[in-house]
Amino acid sequence: MKIKFLMTYPHAIIDGGGNALIEKIKELLEKKHQVSTIDYLSYDLDADIIIAFGFTWISPEIVKLYKAKGVKVIFFPIFDRVKPYWHFKSLSFLRYFPILNLFSIRKELLDLSDKIVALNESEKQDLVGLFGGQSSKISVIKLGISEEVIKLDKTITKDLFVKKYGFENFVFYPAATISKRKDQILLIKALKNTGIKLVVNGAGLIQDNLETEFKSLTDGDPNILVLKKLDLEMLVSCYKAAKVSVSLSHAETAGFANLEAAYLGCNLVISKLPAFKSYIQDNAIYVDWNEKSVIEGVKKALEINNDNSIKEFVINNYTWVKFSEKLNVIIEHL
Repeated sequence: MKIKFLMTYPHAIIDGGGNALIEKIKELLEKKHQVSTIDYLSYDLDADIIIAFGFTWISPEIVKLYKAKGVKVIFFPIFDRVKPYWHFKSLSFLRYFPILNLFSIRKELLDLSDKIVALNESEKQDLVGLFGGQSSKISVIKLGISEEVIKLDKTITKDLFVKKYGFENFVFYPAATISKRKDQILLIKALKNTGIKLVVNGAGLIQDNLETEFKSLTDGDPNILVLKKLDLEMLVSCYKAAKVSVSLSHAETAGFANLEAAYLGCNLVISKLPAFKSYIQDNAIYVDWNEKSVIEGVKKALEINNDNSIKEFVINNYTWVKFSEKLNVIIEHL
């Protein structure tokens, strides 16, 4: 099959899980298909399938053009709702208006798609309930843990991180950026003056005008280690050196970091996102978005000895082999 990828944004804009997902799907499909990214300077429309990623900046006109040539469309909205359900629901009537707006664009993209892939059950519910997606066209396929992480687990120990930074048995918040969405500020405030050691990465990109507050909370604190970006080997070592991994995110489709952290031995303290619960189930301590709930969850997690049962849970349920098999079934039945 000739498959073309329709990207919503250049990778340079967002260095996070969405990019990693797109690259991984491309890698998986190249094993069986001829895969390329749509070239906007080319007149070539030769493709059997286009796979479109993202839910905001794609023009439906591009999809229409390929559809008119008989090309099938698989759509990954990668929709992680950043505002309450009721907020979107109160505006969902806009999808019926004959004027250009975000809801009408999203509805048109869903209607044009031959198959839609959601990454968790709550995303599917949102696509149907908020944007009028057809439930029968939507398949839920859950993501997998990185094979590179599994491979490095066999050779990398905590010593790499401990020797370089001097931190061990700490709380770790893994993320690509510091932002309101990830809410690292809440964790820092909750742990401030407790004596609990905290490592935060992603400080190479601080969003939402949080620079001043973030620096005022972290500068000069001997119990807080702030890092920009860790290469994969050091990241694996960091997980192994940590005792607890935290994610207080307000919106995610899956949470790559939670899978990695659990597999590499961390106890999890995570927010009560439906996506997180869909993936992690009962293998975490779930907290509310307030300091009292967070510090109670962290203290509890610090006292728990990891018995490796969550590692087995992750590897038994979330692999890219399973993801690839399910995606190829969709491709073959278009």
